[in-house]
Amino acid sequence: MNALATPKRLFDHIERIKSHIVRDPAGLLPYRYIVPTAIVDEGLGRQAGVYAQQYDWDAFFEGVALTYDGTDGAEAFRDAMCNSLHFTTAGGYTPRTLSPEKFWDFPDRMKPFLAQGCLLTARALDDVSWLRGERYTRLIASLDYWDAHRVGGHGLYMWRSALESGVDNNASSVNMPDLTVEAVDVNAYLVREFQAASRIAETLGFDDDAERFASRAIETARRMNAVLWDEVEGIYYDVLSVSDEPISRIRVKTWTCLTALWAGVATGDRAKRLIEGHVLNEAEYWGPYGVPSLARSEVVYNQGRRGIVYIPAEERRWTVSNWQGPVWVITNWQVMHGLLRYGYSDAAKELATKVVGLLDRDVEKTGGMHENYDAEPGVGLWSPNFGSWNLLAGYMMSEAESGFDPARI
Repeated sequence: MNALATPKRLFDHIERIKSHIVRDPAGLLPYRYIVPTAIVDEGLGRQAGVYAQQYDWDAFFEGVALTYDGTDGAEAFRDAMCNSLHFTTAGGYTPRTLSPEKFWDFPDRMKPFLAQGCLLTARALDDVSWLRGERYTRLIASLDYWDAHRVGGHGLYMWRSALESGVDNNASSVNMPDLTVEAVDVNAYLVREFQAASRIAETLGFDDDAERFASRAIETARRMNAVLWDEVEGIYYDVLSVSDEPISRIRVKTWTCLTALWAGVATGDRAKRLIEGHVLNEAEYWGPYGVPSLARSEVVYNQGRRGIVYIPAEERRWTVSNWQGPVWVITNWQVMHGLLRYGYSDAAKELATKVVGLLDRDVEKTGGMHENYDAEPGVGLWSPNFGSWNLLAGYMMSEAESGFDPARI
């Protein structure tokens, strides 16, 4: 891929971060692990940024970026996935956040990116042998956990909570009781996860597992289209996990409504309605600095630096990342690839240009990137010196130009 499509200042900054995010085995972690941000300030002798654990989807998307670095990057990605497999229990619970000292965010489980990470790593290394034996058993257990513990009233899957989803204050489910929402994003990710598991099983010669996971992917996509799709409004919505009729849709246009595009769940006609009626609609998602995390048309749309959620079990409020309006790179990277999947290449290029320009100006002004950005003036909001999935921006321009998705299943 031609990295010159990215401004040199931004690309060099991203490469500098990438050179620091892989850490040696330590404490509880038997393999190298990937942290979101690990630039060391040479003057102060300390890490710049606030995150030093291996987070589930951060490590996955960072690993995708690392695959551009050849064998070394792919092996680091593999090691991160091996840590997650190492701590997957016989019952299929995989911790969400790992560090040398402890597991964080318990009882949240890892988001469904483990099979995808294993597949992409095996493909990059042209080697699937490291997934044989106990690791394969644990991978299958991690996938089966979703059917054992997370199926809702419509046969679709649920996050435990908005916090577990990583979209901490997702406006469609924030402060809802645990295990009450069948969400678009978790089901979209599981379609990809089941497809990845099917590919792995087929390669390893487990034909029954390959067929089983392929069928689960097809059935999950079918149910998404039967239950989550709103024919009147032309968009996928989360639904309450009740089996009563009619379906109780949560009509909030959060960015996660768009994840069905990246997963390829939408039919051609539905993708056209979703993209042209909503994604490219300036009154909703299309903006000068990229797609916001909540449509502008929503009442709670805001650009707060942080959000607040209530934790019933702890009877306290907690300050979290704000996903009710700010622009996030991971949101836009997924939407860009959704646009490419359905033939909207010009819009994908425009979106990539907006996001890359946003980050490049931030590096010029502040010397680093932020975790999220105000969707109106385009200034950084929270967590300066951020790395994580922002590393994908180093390749967004070339991916938009070529149509290449490094995370393709």
